Amino acid sequence: MEIKFFVPAPENLPNRSGRVRAAAPKAQARPRPAFRGGFYSPKTAWHGYVFAAARKAAPPQPLDGPIGVSMVFVMPRGGGHKHDYWHTVKPDKDNLEKVILDSCTRARIWTDDSRVCAGGSVKVYGGTPGAWVVVTDNPLNHIPACLAELDEMRNEVPS
Repeated sequence: MEIKFFVPAPENLPNRSGRVRAAAPKAQARPRPAFRGGFYSPKTAWHGYVFAAARKAAPPQPLDGPIGVSMVFVMPRGGGHKHDYWHTVKPDKDNLEKVILDSCTRARIWTDDSRVCAGGSVKVYGGTPGAWVVVTDNPLNHIPACLAELDEMRNEVPS
């Protein structure tokens, strides 16, 4: 079984200074101390977008075996990155992956994200900011799926 979905980045919104910034996938924030003891992980609007897209794509029964996940994070181009292809600045790739994996667990695509035993992700500049996610119950298939998505994105990148 293969599950494939796209999570568009939230709409461009003004920040505190009133400037509008291009929307992009957001990384998972570090756990923070809670007011009454313990810790919590801050959530952003990006978590909700990922959860909604994952919920629509979720199978009737969650996957419960070895799982492969491929992710392509498409970031908006900034002023100094007109001719770059690879996104080599923050947010970190592993923190972007964490949001996808946690949201897919909440959306019941799989029973637990510990089932994910193979996968990969790339961060690139491209057309529509967001994240392509491909989930397969055959972990050996995740590499070709990720490469196919990358080729598809490469065709959208203006020269």
